[in-house]
Amino acid sequence: MTEMVFGAVPVRDGEPILPKWWRTLDRWALSCILMLFGVGILLGLAASPPLAEKNGFEPFHYVQRQAFFGGLAMIAMLLTSMMSPTLVRRLAVVGFIGAFVALALLPIFGTDFGKGATRWYSLGFASIQPSEFLKPGFVVVAAWMMAASLEINGPPGKAWSFALCISIVLMLALQPDFGQAVLVLFGWGVMYFVSGAPIVLLVGMAGLVAKLLPEEKPRYLMGVGFPEDLVEAVSRGIDMFDCVMPTRNARNGTVFTSRGRVILKNASNRNDFGPLDPDCDCDTCRNYSRAYLRHLFMAGEMLGPRLATVHSIRFYLHLMEEMRQVIREDLFSQWRKEFYGKYANSDG
Repeated sequence: MTEMVFGAVPVRDGEPILPKWWRTLDRWALSCILMLFGVGILLGLAASPPLAEKNGFEPFHYVQRQAFFGGLAMIAMLLTSMMSPTLVRRLAVVGFIGAFVALALLPIFGTDFGKGATRWYSLGFASIQPSEFLKPGFVVVAAWMMAASLEINGPPGKAWSFALCISIVLMLALQPDFGQAVLVLFGWGVMYFVSGAPIVLLVGMAGLVAKLLPEEKPRYLMGVGFPEDLVEAVSRGIDMFDCVMPTRNARNGTVFTSRGRVILKNASNRNDFGPLDPDCDCDTCRNYSRAYLRHLFMAGEMLGPRLATVHSIRFYLHLMEEMRQVIREDLFSQWRKEFYGKYANSDG
């Protein structure tokens, strides 16, 4: 997510590991993790001594264990962050397979320590809970599958990852460990939506939630989206939107018009001296042709992204103005049909 927002940091060939690690590190994320670890230690110092004494241990028994195992986890995290993505993926796959097999064998070889849930393996001197090792491996494996599904002729990675998720949830529920099962299912759901859930599902969920909200309150949908997404969301009761789509796409040479999507760098725009959108009243459409805008992008002139952004913002604002007007006139259904009749998701 950090790279999606701020962009990836380029990696230099032959650069030593430590300088490369520090230069490419997400320092904010690391700072937050260290802060959370420190807060956990402080809370343990404040709350755990009575429990330790009650159970016959030294006052800071639990704090010491938290510091020891938490410190090991921090070291493992830092070492992992220095590895290449390929190595991390391979280690995660091996770890996931081992933890998955261990989880499946818990009903046979596991123990419940008298707590009514078979979640651990007893080693005599210590105990191991496979689900704790399974979760990070599952996240990496599932993300890898989802990413592969987005490639041309890629495998059905989302379906595979969902099948894995359900099998893990069922095994956790049989222990029973419903908290971990819900956590795994929730984690998969977050990754599924981040990787690009179908807009039909997104809009359907938005419409369902909108029906549960007070009618007199505005409904806000974050991160949406394409012009047709706005139309469908409005038809289901959403009032406001917030998305980088119009400006981000415009900066990269793709704009939306009343006739559909236009990729300005396409050769079809080389000799097109008409406006970007004949139905738009923005400065870009009134003063510049598609051919000139294409020239700006091909030449790497910053004026191109600026003019395209001006049009995209105006187009989205005009689209919302139109929908507000036809809703007041009770003509939204008719307007919606006309919109799709004129709007084509083309790459002109």
